[in-house]
Amino acid sequence: MTVNAQYPYINYTGNGQTIDFSFEWSSGDPTEIYVQLNQVAQKVGVGYELSEYDGEHGGIITFNSVPATGDAVYIYRDTPVTQQLDLVDGEPFPMDMIEFSCDKDTRILQEIIEGGRALGGRVDLEAVPYPTYVEITNTRGNNAFIQPWTTDGLLAGVSMGEVIPNGSPKPSDTDPTSNADGYIWWYLGPEPLAGGNVAVRMHATPLTVNTALPIPYSPRAEFRYDAVTGKVEWGFNKSQPLVEPVWMEDIAFNPIPTVPGTFFIKFEVLSGSVNEAPDSPIDTWIDAAQLAGTPNQYAAWFVSLGGSVTAKVTIAPDDGGGTPDPDYAISRYVIMSAIQT
Repeated sequence: MTVNAQYPYINYTGNGQTIDFSFEWSSGDPTEIYVQLNQVAQKVGVGYELSEYDGEHGGIITFNSVPATGDAVYIYRDTPVTQQLDLVDGEPFPMDMIEFSCDKDTRILQEIIEGGRALGGRVDLEAVPYPTYVEITNTRGNNAFIQPWTTDGLLAGVSMGEVIPNGSPKPSDTDPTSNADGYIWWYLGPEPLAGGNVAVRMHATPLTVNTALPIPYSPRAEFRYDAVTGKVEWGFNKSQPLVEPVWMEDIAFNPIPTVPGTFFIKFEVLSGSVNEAPDSPIDTWIDAAQLAGTPNQYAAWFVSLGGSVTAKVTIAPDDGGGTPDPDYAISRYVIMSAIQT
């Protein structure tokens, strides 16, 4: 026979009434089926009986006494790790025995990978955090308790702490606290920098501008760079900032570029199509400072009714020679769409 993907174990919880518990995996012999009740091994003919056994499809375990409500019933397969096939030169090829041997090897692997073989069954671990330690629960052994690591370096362990948002007060090194030794405050700093360049600050997380509006609105989705503020902005329409999706903004350059040839921005279309505002070519590096001196202070890209685009916006400082430096760039993926509901 063949052996399909199987989990050679099953757990039940007693309800005080059920005595029959089935399993549906293959096995080479009924002696390979084992039963535990509340993690105590049961003997066939004493604690339970095996009926309707089929080496390919499983069978039914019937307890001689009804498991109480909440009792843990665990049925699993444990195939002997042996090889008893002896091939004799000159004798007919034993196809059935070869197939049985291959099936047996597959069942052993299933027990190792899925069933926690050599550990008495599948092992489930879970980390449960507490204020001063973390408990690792183990379904096949003793639980572990990990204490906090100590600042003197003498005891390793789990780090305890909390994040303080950028701009919020944080305790100084000498402030007394009621927390356990080794407690840490992680300080959430300012916007991410590009390669350490303090002026290039745009967040790198993807953003989605999906506009779905009913009549009389005409749906559109826009992403733009404002050369006067040094920010990137996006949403439905700046003139109606509260219409969903509401108008948002994020720092791109700080300080604002004023010298031509020092900072650049590019809107690269990956799929779909987009409309370009004046002075806003796609797939082209645009001088972020020169925009401020043109009649239109914005580099803008938008989609209108029925349109969609997936794009990548990249900002970068120059490399010292007036061209963008990719090693100091930050990219942000932008997905825009506009539909009528």
